[in-house]
Amino acid sequence: DANANANTNANTKVQSSSHNHDHSTTFTEADIKPRKLAEFNGDYQSVYPYFLDGVLADYVVQQAEKKNTTYAEQKEIINEKWNCGVSYFSVKDNTISFIYEDGRKESAEYVPTGFATKKNEKGEISSTRYKFETKSKKAPKYVMLNDHCHEPSTEEITHVHLHFSNISYDDIMNSKLISFFVQKRYNADETREVLLGHDGYDETLYPGEEVSTFNDEDVRDRTLSNWNGEWISPYKYLLEGKLDEAFEAKAKSKGDKTAAEYKEYYKKGYETDIDSIAIKNNEITFTYDNGKSIKAKYQYLGYYIQHWKSGTKAAMYRFENIDKKSKAPRLFEINDHMIKRSKPEHFHLRTTNTKWEDIDAENNWPTFFPKSSTPEDIVAELSGVAHSHKTEEKENATTHDHDHDHDHDHNQADANANANTNANTKVQSSSHNHDHSTTFTEADIKPRKLAEFNGDYQSVYPYFLDGVLADYVVQQAEKKNTTYAEQKEIINEKWNCGVSYFSVKDNTISFIYEDGRKESAEYVPTGFATKKNEKGEISSTRYKFETK
Repeated sequence: DANANANTNANTKVQSSSHNHDHSTTFTEADIKPRKLAEFNGDYQSVYPYFLDGVLADYVVQQAEKKNTTYAEQKEIINEKWNCGVSYFSVKDNTISFIYEDGRKESAEYVPTGFATKKNEKGEISSTRYKFETKSKKAPKYVMLNDHCHEPSTEEITHVHLHFSNISYDDIMNSKLISFFVQKRYNADETREVLLGHDGYDETLYPGEEVSTFNDEDVRDRTLSNWNGEWISPYKYLLEGKLDEAFEAKAKSKGDKTAAEYKEYYKKGYETDIDSIAIKNNEITFTYDNGKSIKAKYQYLGYYIQHWKSGTKAAMYRFENIDKKSKAPRLFEINDHMIKRSKPEHFHLRTTNTKWEDIDAENNWPTFFPKSSTPEDIVAELSGVAHSHKTEEKENATTHDHDHDHDHDHNQADANANANTNANTKVQSSSHNHDHSTTFTEADIKPRKLAEFNGDYQSVYPYFLDGVLADYVVQQAEKKNTTYAEQKEIINEKWNCGVSYFSVKDNTISFIYEDGRKESAEYVPTGFATKKNEKGEISSTRYKFETK
C-alpha cells in the first residue's frame, strides 16, 4: 500500500522491504520458479544521475564500510557498475522499451528463456537473473532482470537490476555492469531511501567522542547528511553582547586572558556573514546576515588530516558545489572534532571560492549550533557547563570546553600534503623518473615496443568531473594565466575522450568506452611523432601504433 501511493510528496515514505525480498535468504535452484516478463511491468529510471549528483553519497559510504574500501575506491566501483547508458526503461506485458542517455529510443517484444544465478563466496545463490530474448534488431537481443525475487510476486517492485547485451547471456554474466533502476516516479529523496534500505542502512546518529589525537586509519568518511538540520551562527549574539557571560566565566576559570581579550578572540574566530544554514542530504541553503538565501547541491570530496602545531589534529570533511548556476560557496569544509559518523553538537564550516589553501583555518572558525539554541545555551556550551570531554593536548590534560583554544596553529604544508581522499596513501609523482623540462632532439629519441606500455589504465576525467582535481585546475590556471572557469573548460575539452579504461598487454590494446562498449586489437609500432613548444623545442614524444 505504501508503494502504491509513493510519489514526490515528501511525506510519503518508500518501504524498501515492500517487494518482500530478503538478500540473506538461502535457497537452491529447485526453489526458483519461472516468471513472465509482465511480472516486471512498470516504468523505471536509472539511479546513476542521482549518483553523479551526489544524492547517493551515503550509499557510497555504506558500501565502502561494508566492502572495506575507501570512499574514492567504492565510488569508482559503483560508477563502473551503474553506468550502463540507459536512462529509463519500461515493461509492458511482453514488450521492453529503452530510452538511452543520448535520447535514442528502442522497443521490442521479448520471450522468457529461463534464468541464471550468481553465487557468493560460500557457493550460495546471491541473485536470480531472469532471461528474456528478442528476434528484433531494434533493441538489445538479450536482457536479464533481477528484482531479488526467485518466484512470482504480486507486490510492486521498488528497484530492479537491468542487464542487456547483443552478444550472449554469458557476456552479461561476465560483465561488471550491474545497473540499478527504481520506479520512475521516485524523487531524489525516495531513491536515496530505497538505496540505503537495500542493505539495511541505519541513518540514526548517536553521540560520538570528540578527539584531537587519533590514528589516521581510524578516520571514516562522512557525507553531508551527517549534519542534516538547521543551524545558526552565534556571531550576532556575540556582537549583541549576549555571550559576555561566557567570556567572563572563561577569564575567571582559565586566567590566561581577560574577558575582553576572550571576546575579541571569539569575535575573530566566529566572524562570518552566514547567519544560518539548512542541510538536507547533499543540499545546503545558506542564509546571510542581509536576509538573502542561496541554495546549492554539493558533492563529497573526502577528508584530509589537519595537523596543528601542538601535535594535535582534526579531520576536515570537504565538499564542492556542483550547481553550476548557484552562487553559493564553491568549496567548504566541516569539522566537528569527531572522526566518524556521529551526532554533532556544533561544527565549524569554512568556505572559499578559490582554493583550499586560501582558507584561514587558524584564525577563522565560523561555528554553527542547532537552530533551537538560545544565547543561554551557547553560553553554557562555551563555559563548559553543558558538557566537557577529555583531550590530550601537549600543553595540558585539562578538559576541553569548546573554547576553540585547541591549538589551531598548524603546518599548512603538512596539511596540504594530506589533502586527498585517502590521506594515508601518497602517490609519488616523480616515480616514473621523467623530467618535462629536459631538452632533447629527434636524434635522442629511441624506438619503443608496445609492450613497454604494459598495464591497466583509467581515465582521470571522472575524477575531474567529481571535483577531486580542483586544485590541479587552479594550478594550471595560475600557470597559464587564465581564470579557474576558463581552465576548467580547457581541461574538459582536452580530457573528454570517451574512453574510461584501456590496457596494454604485449602487442594488444583493449579499450572500455564510457558507454560500456569494449574493443580490442593487435597493434604494430610505426615510429613516433613530436610536439614542439613556442621555442621550437620538443615538448613531447608520441609513439605511434597501428592495427589492421
